[in-house]
Amino acid sequence: MSAHRRPSAAAAIALLALALEMAGCGDPALWARWQCERTLFRLGSLERRLLARHAPDAEFARLEQGYRALLDRYPPERWAPPGSGPGIGLDVGLAAGRAGLALAGSEARRHMDGAAERDLASLEPRVAALPGVLLGARLARVVSLERLGRFEEAEAERDSIVSMDPLADEGRAASAVLGATLHLVADRRARGDESAAGAALARANAGFAAALARADSGQADALAEALSQVCAERGDAAGALAPLRARLAHVPPGWFADRLRVMAARALQAGAPDSAIVYANRAAALDDSRGVAGPAWLVAAGAFEALGRPDSALARYDQVLSHWNDPGALGPSARYRRAELLERTGQWARAASEYHALSAVYPTNPLAFLSTRQIVQHHLRHDEPELARVEGETGVEILRRLLRSNRDPVVQLHAAAVEGDLLLALGRFGEAEIVMLDLWRRFPEDSTAEAAALGAARLAALRPGGGSRADSVRALLARAASDATVRSEARRESAVTGAR
Repeated sequence: MSAHRRPSAAAAIALLALALEMAGCGDPALWARWQCERTLFRLGSLERRLLARHAPDAEFARLEQGYRALLDRYPPERWAPPGSGPGIGLDVGLAAGRAGLALAGSEARRHMDGAAERDLASLEPRVAALPGVLLGARLARVVSLERLGRFEEAEAERDSIVSMDPLADEGRAASAVLGATLHLVADRRARGDESAAGAALARANAGFAAALARADSGQADALAEALSQVCAERGDAAGALAPLRARLAHVPPGWFADRLRVMAARALQAGAPDSAIVYANRAAALDDSRGVAGPAWLVAAGAFEALGRPDSALARYDQVLSHWNDPGALGPSARYRRAELLERTGQWARAASEYHALSAVYPTNPLAFLSTRQIVQHHLRHDEPELARVEGETGVEILRRLLRSNRDPVVQLHAAAVEGDLLLALGRFGEAEIVMLDLWRRFPEDSTAEAAALGAARLAALRPGGGSRADSVRALLARAASDATVRSEARRESAVTGAR
């Protein structure tokens, strides 16, 4: 028999079957996983190419059909039902769930927020056993709901994130749970609902404490810091310091001083200024760098202010500004806070000098703009209209030159906001209204710009023929402002004007 005789057809089929089985094709679940993950990879590659060449909407629509077909072909609720453990089914469910997230993400990029929100809402119950995908869906749905102006539903979605296990998705949920908690608390406090804010903090406190109790060493530090921040928001100084103190023995070399600085900040936030000073001083003594000592001294200064010891606070601000030839990013904050303290303690000449120095040394820093506003407002409060006019007109001219020459969005935002305030203080109401509304037009989802727009509406309401313009701006802010305070005030003012 020849050594090179071709195998029989039966032998070839047997070999092919063996190869397919080794590749996983003999197991339907393995085959499904391979198909699902390969299709998701190909769709993701296609999406990157479409984004790179700014493809037309029609091509993205076809891409979205592919994501939807993949999600429907491999339903995550069937492949990874609640209670299922690790395995091939979980892998299939994860790939299909990620296809659902990608579908909604593509729709959101095309400004189809209604479609994205509906797809995310339908995806959530289907991925109940996939916490990472569920978290992604909830976070994305919050964004879509806020863009649609459905803020109460967005708040409810954030509330559901607060209740999630911080250790979900291998601990990656912790930062999202903390962020949702702090945002929710800020919104509820802005509308005066301290009880609801406290309830959210209590749930987050319990969740982080339980997660920390069962966390491994790689997760414990992040969870301890999150629990500390939640406790500080509750005004619980002991609770804020305890998890950080317990982790001091595990702090990596070189980071001990920074951990003490964080503890100082948490103590001050929680209302324990004496403890804040102790930890701040220890942090500064251990690390004489701007990265630790400087921020620690600023915390200590705030603590001395809280204790009613302005001289000690001023000494700490002086220490920040004089210890290094260049205090770096600490300089503007230290100068501004020192100037505010000098003003509050009746030392106006020194305060004005500090405000002017800040504007001269850091001309594009937002605190420099606020310094100009502080000077004008001081003169107005002390019945010095001529001094206020001179300072205000000089400030407006400087800001307008800066706005023409510097295109940095942060500079543009803060400079224009202060320009509107100065024009208002100078009694140039028409110009102030134009500047404030233009700021909102350029930064429609920024809280500073939204507050400026509400101020413009109040100006318009006082001017002849401006009532309808004011009503229109208030109605838009009441429906779509991202800042909860602006939204509630706009609703209240709209209700008052509507009742007249």
